[in-house]
Amino acid sequence: MILLLVLLSVVVLIPTPAQAQDLDRRIAVQPGGRLQVDLDMGPENRSERVSLEVRSHDADEVWVVADLSGLGASSVKFRLDHDERGVVRLYGRAGGLMSWLFGGPGVHVRVWVPQDFSVDLRCPSGPIRIEELNGEIRARTRSAPIEVRGVEGDVHLRTQTGAVRVTEVVATSACALPAGRWSSAG
Repeated sequence: MILLLVLLSVVVLIPTPAQAQDLDRRIAVQPGGRLQVDLDMGPENRSERVSLEVRSHDADEVWVVADLSGLGASSVKFRLDHDERGVVRLYGRAGGLMSWLFGGPGVHVRVWVPQDFSVDLRCPSGPIRIEELNGEIRARTRSAPIEVRGVEGDVHLRTQTGAVRVTEVVATSACALPAGRWSSAG
C-alpha cells in the first residue's frame, strides 16, 4: 500500500514533459569536409531508442534531421556548429530525471552530406548506419551494431558488443571487435 502511494505521488509530481524540439537544420558546405557526431544519450538508454544514419545526397550541404519521442525527449539537447575548415559538429545529450526512465527518450538522427565527405561518428547506445560516402569513415559504438554500405575510403570501426556489417566497400579497414560479430559481403 505504501509503495502504491509513493508511486502515485511520483506520477502526480512529475510535470508533463515539454514539447520535444526536433532538429531540422541545413549548413552549406563544400565537398571534402568532415562531419563529427557525438550522440551520448546515457548508459541507461536502450539501443532500440537511439539511432544514427549518415548517407550522401546531391547537395553541397549537411542536412540534419532528429526526431525525438517518449518520456525524457524534452531533456535532449543538440548543438550543431561548423568552422571555416569545413568541419561540421553535432553534439547530442540527454539529461535530467526523465532521460533515464523507461529506457530513455527515442532519438533518431539522420544526416545527409555531400558524397565526398569524411565522417567521425560516436553513438554509444544506438546503431550507426553509413551509406554511399567517399572519404575517411570512423564509427564507434558501445553495444549496438554498425552497418557500412557503398563506401570508398579508409574505414575505422569500433564496437564492444555490437555486430558489424560491411557491404560494397572499397577501403582499408580497421575494426576493433572485442566481443562483436563481423559480416562482410561484396
